[in-house]
Parts: sequence; C-alpha cells; structure tokens
Amino acid sequence: MFSLIITVISIALVAALAVSTLYFGGDAFNAGSDKAKASTLVNQAQQIDGANTIYRLDTGALATVIGDLTPDYLASAPQVNDNISSSSYSLGGATDDTITLSDVTASVCDEVNDQIGLTADVADATAMANQGVQYGCTTPGNDFIFNP
Repeated sequence: MFSLIITVISIALVAALAVSTLYFGGDAFNAGSDKAKASTLVNQAQQIDGANTIYRLDTGALATVIGDLTPDYLASAPQVNDNISSSSYSLGGATDDTITLSDVTASVCDEVNDQIGLTADVADATAMANQGVQYGCTTPGNDFIFNP
C-alpha cells in the first residue's frame, strides 16, 4: 500500500513539473522555434543563391524560377514549412539575383532582423543594401529578401 501511495505522489509531481515547464518555459520553446525557422530561411536562400551562381556560369543568365535550378543545380526545391510561409521562394529574374519569400510570419521576420541587427523598418532590398545587410525581412509586409 505504501508503494502505491509513493507511486501516485511521484506521478503527480512529474505531471506538475511538466505543466509548470510548459507554462513558464513556453516562451523559450517558441523563441527557439522561431530562431530555427529564421536560420532555415537564410540557409535555403544561400543554397538557392549558390545554385543560381553555378546556373549563371553554365548558361550565361540567371534562373527566373526555382524550377530552372532543379534537379541539375538543386537536388530539390526548398520545402517551405506552412508555419513560415504560405508561398514559395521567387527569384528576381534574368538580371536581378534577389531571392524573395513572401508572407513570412511576423515572429520569424522579427527573429531574422534581430539576428542581423536591423533596428529600423526596412521597405525593400534597396533599403537593406543602404543599411549594409545582405538579407532581412521587410516591414510591413513580412517578405524575406536575400540580396547577394
């Protein structure tokens, strides 16, 4: 009987610890998730940029859509998590090597801008270049722009 009481108390303590961790540590879990998503955006944009550079060396022009880069230059098109965006990456075009991902969630955009030290609102790729950064999120609009 004593063992049963000790077991019930132990289960109750573990459950209380789990609930308090989720309650008090939930922000830490969400912030870590946003940091991971922000890093994923930057990493995928760098991979697209590298593939586009090789494509330009081979063909003499920049790719205009991600499909131009697969499967020869990218193994597959980057998979965009629904929590990050509702759309996919778009390329600037034949003469513009800017890479854009529209409709990124505000928390992920804030994390991207915090990671690179952007403190002012950024309207477009030109404003980013003026601040001396290669990538960032526009505000308002939450478009992730990678401008190599």
